[in-house]
Amino acid sequence: MEKLPVQVTKSDIEKAINNKDDFVKLDYLNRYLNQVDNFDLKKFILLNLATIHESKNMLQAAIRNITSAADIAISYKEKIELYTRIIELYIKMRNFPMAENALKQAMYFAPEVARLRLKESYVNIFWCVAKDFESKDKLRQAIEVYEYMLSINMPDEQREELKLKLLDYYDKRGMTREYNKLKSAR
Repeated sequence: MEKLPVQVTKSDIEKAINNKDDFVKLDYLNRYLNQVDNFDLKKFILLNLATIHESKNMLQAAIRNITSAADIAISYKEKIELYTRIIELYIKMRNFPMAENALKQAMYFAPEVARLRLKESYVNIFWCVAKDFESKDKLRQAIEVYEYMLSINMPDEQREELKLKLLDYYDKRGMTREYNKLKSAR
């Protein structure tokens, strides 16, 4: 990596990492991160690091970078968007208690009128992650997400759809004990 110019810009960083392997990009971005002092530039670098980590399925590192970016973000809207992304990554990791903690963080920054929308998007993130697991034929992970969703406050029609989907998957996977338990709870 060449010597950093005195005043680094986003375009300088993009030029330096353009057409490089992901792990080389990670190295360059980490070096830049340690040398810049502009908050916007740090946030840009952290979000680029998070994107690369996420693409390599290094979700914990991606969460760490997004959390750091959220800490230095100025606007509440941006903080909420970043915490929503953190929620999605925690759900992908199936670390549901930490997803709830990230939701609480986002709720802290959200104005009163936006909190209901945030709760709705929380449930929608669960649906999207579970459907993503289904499309990748990771049925066991999808079932874990759906089972946790039963404990979340959601509209009755969504809860019924969820139970039907779980009953179908329990039947397909031969999970008779879970099938019978859910069937008797309906």
